[in-house]
Amino acid sequence: MTTHQPLSLFVSSKMQELADERRAVHTALAAFRMSGWIWEDHAGARPEPIRSTYLQEVEACDIYLGLFWLGYGSYTIEEFEHARAHHKPCLIYQKEVQVEQRSPGLTAFLDRLHQTELFYLVGTYLYRRSRLIEAEAILKRDLEITEKVYGPKGINTAASLNNLAELYRTQGQYEQAEPLYQRALTILEKQFGPDHPNTEIVRGNYTELLKNSKRKRKGHLS
Repeated sequence: MTTHQPLSLFVSSKMQELADERRAVHTALAAFRMSGWIWEDHAGARPEPIRSTYLQEVEACDIYLGLFWLGYGSYTIEEFEHARAHHKPCLIYQKEVQVEQRSPGLTAFLDRLHQTELFYLVGTYLYRRSRLIEAEAILKRDLEITEKVYGPKGINTAASLNNLAELYRTQGQYEQAEPLYQRALTILEKQFGPDHPNTEIVRGNYTELLKNSKRKRKGHLS
């Protein structure tokens, strides 16, 4: 018998300043028989550390929903980056009231999304349809913009480096992919540490590259 599991959303925002919006989202989801994971309702008393809890819930959700207004916490950006790293569809809501009071950090983050999200989506679309030359050009442009906005050692830059490296790896262009993975790993290990889930994802991709490269060299020698 076929069962239809309702979609689940992870709702991310700064809790106090957007409490009303979070509740409105929860009510709307219930009306459509969808579930939304909201910290104040679902975290409860758990044995796991707080950070582990919300990252696990991001991994388990079907869709990430980010609500942004004036400020943000480090966890908010981390939740978004974790959702992107796990290839979750990401929806963003911006409250455009009193935006002159918005923190510079959040403004820079949202500007980056506006500038690069289109490149990321188009690049992914082309890659999945094997239009690899076009995908490469788009993902290179995504990396250029991300580096300008966040700098060569920014967390978002690491995500763009990994995306381009993945394209090269799947094409067997291991020499082009390797330095990109190495740069991404250096950034993530410094920012998050070696055991962070995002670091582990990129390390797994890099390990796969090394395995493929080793097999290729053995094939040439045989």
